[in-house]
Amino acid sequence: MQHIITGESTSRLSELKRYKVTNVFAQKYIGGGSFTSNGVDYNSSSENNVVVYYIDGIKYRDIYKKNGIRTTFEFTPHPMDVTDGNLVKKHNMGPIIGKPKVSDDVFITRQETSAFNDIFLLENIDNLSEITTFAGSNYFNVIQNS
Repeated sequence: MQHIITGESTSRLSELKRYKVTNVFAQKYIGGGSFTSNGVDYNSSSENNVVVYYIDGIKYRDIYKKNGIRTTFEFTPHPMDVTDGNLVKKHNMGPIIGKPKVSDDVFITRQETSAFNDIFLLENIDNLSEITTFAGSNYFNVIQNS
């Protein structure tokens, strides 16, 4: 038994937009869309009413209405990907797909060198002209090239 999954989402048509400025509908987006290739199905689309396009094996329909765009999708999953019964998405769980892995053997590696090491080396500098030859720290001589 083959299942078809349908639903609504936000429009993904902008992902197929070409980098070409034109008002011709057939040149705005990548064409030749089917379940096996990404693109707009221009034979099933009309610019002002419905745009049918495919992205990664999913068929999308952007339906243009007076109050905005309604986007529907449909696809046929692999038989091993479908479970029997109702699926409920818990929005507060976010992208969590399983129980978290808890590790109680946490080791903290402390810093072995002092954060003030380079600052202590500055005690050997007597005037500002010596800082240009100082190699113990990160010093860059900035020259304006204009």
